[in-house]
Amino acid sequence: MNMKKFISLLLAMAIAVSLLGIMVACDRDDDPDDDLPEVTEEDTEPETEPETEPETEPETEPEEPGEAPPALEGDFPDAVLAYEAPTGLGDDWREFIVNFDGDLYRLPAPVAVFLENGWEIVNDPDETIPARTTRRVRMRKRNQVMNASVRNYDTSAQPITSSFVTMITTSIHEATLPIELPGGISKESSIEDVIAAFGEPSRTSESTTLSFYHFGRIREEIGFAVNEYGEIIRVDVEHEPRELD
Repeated sequence: MNMKKFISLLLAMAIAVSLLGIMVACDRDDDPDDDLPEVTEEDTEPETEPETEPETEPETEPEEPGEAPPALEGDFPDAVLAYEAPTGLGDDWREFIVNFDGDLYRLPAPVAVFLENGWEIVNDPDETIPARTTRRVRMRKRNQVMNASVRNYDTSAQPITSSFVTMITTSIHEATLPIELPGGISKESSIEDVIAAFGEPSRTSESTTLSFYHFGRIREEIGFAVNEYGEIIRVDVEHEPRELD
């Protein structure tokens, strides 16, 4: 073998050894990602919005208990304008104060007060009632209708709106609205509760399925109708004095 071929062979071997060393070094290099755990969808937590303080509505001042509604204004007889709405039920049922559908009345109470509290007259609202006369008037609140007694206490004829409601009724058939009387009496009370609060009834009567209990006297009384299961199904509150105080 001549010298030129020998040198070429040595160069080739040197190149091969160098390449082999480079490959081994590359295999020994650690991949920086090899030590990281595999990430799966289960290991990832969804990004959450930063928590914010819940919005709060400004506090409102509670209404003062016992605050009377404003007095009536307008072209009404003096007796109507002089009416003062009660601020509470009190303890004596003989005051004829009722909480009827959330509003306090002392009977007799002006028709105008009922109108302000959401009632309307089903009859002709422009009807005139003769002096010192009582009429039966149909009144409605929302979808509830009541046959009320209305009296004109004035010495001259007056429209219904200038007269006074002297009797209200609520029952399972008529004006099915909540009512509360002194002593916490309501349609949910028992007649025993009523007697405990009002005393013994002035008179009682019965029909086939109903018992009637009356407290007071004619035109100035509170009446209850009780069914065979002991439930109060009707309440009548009537106060029609001959003259207004």
